Amino acid sequence: MMPVWYHCPFVPAELIAACGLEPRRFNADSADFCAAQTEGICFAVEVFLTGLKKQPTPYAVIFTTLCDQMRRAFDLYQVNGGKNAFLLNVPVTIGPNAVTLFAEELRQMALFLCRLSGHAARFDTMKTEASLLQNSKPQKDSRAKIALIGGPVYACQLAALEQSLGNRGAIVLNASENAVEQFRRPLNPVALKTDPYAELAAAYLQTSPSIRTRPG
Repeated sequence: MMPVWYHCPFVPAELIAACGLEPRRFNADSADFCAAQTEGICFAVEVFLTGLKKQPTPYAVIFTTLCDQMRRAFDLYQVNGGKNAFLLNVPVTIGPNAVTLFAEELRQMALFLCRLSGHAARFDTMKTEASLLQNSKPQKDSRAKIALIGGPVYACQLAALEQSLGNRGAIVLNASENAVEQFRRPLNPVALKTDPYAELAAAYLQTSPSIRTRPG
């Protein structure tokens, strides 16, 4: 099964799996951090491109338009001979028109993925339950409660942060960019049968909290 790499949390992993491919959300390690030292390029973008070079081929990559540098990374990836890449246009608003636009973008992404897999998209087996974070029960903790917000925070960075906090505080809400998909609302099985792309678009765009709609 061909892996499909992506960085942006607004790429629906469910749709990749429904098209018969393996979704892989990129998560940098310390070696990638050391390699990303180019002046003038976004750290997250360079780490992503550097990490892709280490992956065995064939694989596909989904880029998005939410970040200008990541949008240009799509061009750079293709210029340097990268194959099987798709640029997903993610709206910056969450209204009905944005959902319609995003649904069409997801439909085009599915066509791209199905050409790679050779299979039609199957929505009957798509995951419809809430994420593990949504279903988890809060635990009592006497430490200071901390909400983590901002751009990409990778697993190794999160582990280092938690270690540095020690007994002084506990991260009870991870609303960094990498964790947005954990807050995607549950998919409606009835709506999936009616229009799976519109349901996916609404579930991801109208999630809360959202990176793009925070005050300030």
